Parts: sequence; C-alpha cells; structure tokens
Amino acid sequence: MCLLKLITSGKAAINSAAFFSCGVSGASCAMAAKLNAINNKVKTVFKACFRYVIILCNIQIYIPISKYNHIFESIFDHFITMKLRLFTTIVLLLLFQNILAQTAKDSLYVFVGEKIEVKQFYIKPFEIDSTSQHGIRKMRINMDDGFNARYKVIQNVFNHFNKDTIEFIVFDHENLGTPPFSKFKYVLIFVSEINGKMYHQKYLYCDVYLTSDGKWASPGDPNRFGNPSSKPVKAVPIQFKEPLIFDITDLPAIRVKKLYPEPYYKIENNKAIAVMGAYVDDLFEIEKNGYLKARGIFK
Repeated sequence: MCLLKLITSGKAAINSAAFFSCGVSGASCAMAAKLNAINNKVKTVFKACFRYVIILCNIQIYIPISKYNHIFESIFDHFITMKLRLFTTIVLLLLFQNILAQTAKDSLYVFVGEKIEVKQFYIKPFEIDSTSQHGIRKMRINMDDGFNARYKVIQNVFNHFNKDTIEFIVFDHENLGTPPFSKFKYVLIFVSEINGKMYHQKYLYCDVYLTSDGKWASPGDPNRFGNPSSKPVKAVPIQFKEPLIFDITDLPAIRVKKLYPEPYYKIENNKAIAVMGAYVDDLFEIEKNGYLKARGIFK
C-alpha cells in the first residue's frame, strides 16, 4: 500500500514536471526555480520508490552510495525522457488532427446561390484496370453522373467566397439527368475546395426563398435536411416575400401529408401555403452537426 501511494504521488509529480517542462526555455527565473523544485520533489519520490522496490524484492546486493546515486540518476533520466517522448507524441497527434479538421473546415463554402447553369459531362459507365492478377482484371463501375455547375453567390453563410460567381463539380445519382438542387432557382449550397477545384458536398442543399424582411429561408420542417445525429431546430413563423403556394389538387392525401405537413403549411382550397420554416443560419447548423460532422469537417 505504501509503495502504491509513493508511485501514485511520483506519477502525479512526474506528470506535472512533464507538462511544465515544455516552456522552460521561455520561463522567468521564478518559474525556473519552481520547476527545479518540482523536479527535485519528483526525484525524491522516485528514489524512495526505487529503494522500496529493492527492499520488497529482497535484492541482497551491495551498492556503494556513489554508484547507487549514479544508477538512480540514469534510470530516472531515462524514465522522464520516455514520459516526455510519449507526452510530445500525443500532443503532436492532437495538433495534427486539429490541423486536418481546420483545413477541411476552412475549405468549405456555404452560401445562397442563384442558378446560372448546370451542364452534364460524360463519365465512362465503367473502367477496366489494365493490370491483371491471376488472370483477373478489376472493373470499376461509376454510379454517378457528373455535372459542371455555375452559380451566382448571393449571400455567404459560412466562410467568404470572394467572387460574384462560383463554378463547381457535382457528382450525383439521385435524379436522372440532373442534380435535384438544380430545379430550384435559389439554394443554400455546400461546396468544398479540394486540390484547387470546387466540389459539391454530395446531396447537401436546401431550397431557399426570400422573406418579406429581406432574409433567406426554407419552408417546412427544417429537420428533414439533417440526419439522426443533427441537433433539432425549431421552425418559426415566416412570411415570404412572394407567397409560396403549391397546388395539391392531383395529390393523394398521403402525399399531401408527407410533402406539405401541418403546421408548416396551411391547407385550404386545394392549396398548400407555406407559413413556417427556418432561416439559412439554422439550416447550416443542422448540416454542420449532422452530415458535415459525420464527414469529419466539424467535430
């Protein structure tokens, strides 16, 4: 029990010394004196542990006091060096992880965009690897269609894209012949810069409309854009600059309930009128804490 207390106290002191020793070169004289005192305390505790282990193990050897101190100093220095190496490695790994996350976050642009054009480009439906192993060739099947999109930047929401228009590449297979977001005039769109090129964050977009107070918002339940890990956002009453009215005459009741649920829409005279929704800042937060977090862009 005594040995356990000594080791625990020694480990705590060693951890303190390892942490503070990172700034020794720039420390003041008072700090240097404090660090020296901590180091001496660590040595005292460590030496006591060292002696206790020898006694506990009944090691019947004679070591002159000068040799004993030399052996102890060597073991102690080696132990502290290993601790500092481990500490430094952990710190560097954490810093490297933060740098990667920061880079991904800094290369993300979220903005309200107005569609200029979206054009499809040809992608080979499949590619066969020229190399073979044991007479077997690998074949890659492309499931996506490729598109070049050009949009006018109306409002930056996350990070600032410093041009009026943006061009980015889209890969999508949700809708035959065109990305789903391209059917809307205005969208909240998510684009990342990778190796000098802009790419759409796959599947992520929100159709948005101008409100009477000059903001941008999307009608309906805002949480439909997120995934199960997204933090829920509460819809608020919104008055759109141009009333959003949808004809539901030919829709069965089950489709109306799914596409235009109450209380987000008011149903009257075979029309669905948008009355609630969320602004773009809240829509961004949904994706930030959902899909973008899952993709490692945010923590």
